[in-house]
Amino acid sequence: MLKRLKEFQRRIAEAGIDAVAILYSRDLYYFTGTAQPCVLLVSPEECHLFVRRGYERAMADVGMWLDRHNLSNEGRLDAVARKLREWKIAKGVLGMELDTTPAEVYLEW
Repeated sequence: MLKRLKEFQRRIAEAGIDAVAILYSRDLYYFTGTAQPCVLLVSPEECHLFVRRGYERAMADVGMWLDRHNLSNEGRLDAVARKLREWKIAKGVLGMELDTTPAEVYLEW
């Protein structure tokens, strides 16, 4: 998982993307190994997994490769926004999976 994530971080850095929010379950599973409802926020230097439900299970799924300080038991938009501010990304380019994200979710973000 870590190798996949590092390669993804390299690619988003090359593309000039400040951060990517991954919401789609299959993409989340590919990058994290958990099937729990989550939001994975990735920047070229950082990543954070916001678990909406099933925190204990998600912790067990990702515990071998993801530091616990990069995992939180909250998946609301305001938590993601706080993390972006913490990473000093208040404005910039946020990537999303537009092919699988419903319009309602896109407009909320």
